[in-house]
Amino acid sequence: TLCDVVVTTLEMVDYRRSILVLGGKKPNPYERDRLFLSLHRSLQHRPKALTDAGALADSITAKLAGQAKDGALEKSQIARAAQVALTRFDKLAAAHYAALH
Repeated sequence: TLCDVVVTTLEMVDYRRSILVLGGKKPNPYERDRLFLSLHRSLQHRPKALTDAGALADSITAKLAGQAKDGALEKSQIARAAQVALTRFDKLAAAHYAALH
């Protein structure tokens, strides 16, 4: 039988395999979802917090990928990039994020 179903896929770079985060006891793989959760906590006062956090996490991750030297980022680079993005996007969320990081 014929089926009129349309299937789409979303392809993304797996940064866990290409970027390490330095600054802890040992290097850890970069996790976009970890950044997303952190941003979401700071954006909870917004009606579209999930969408906003996702878009910001993608934007910040893309910027950080270009800053990774030899496949590594400092933890502080991630926090700084998130802080700058939140300050431009929502000052209340930026203040919340700064208090936690």
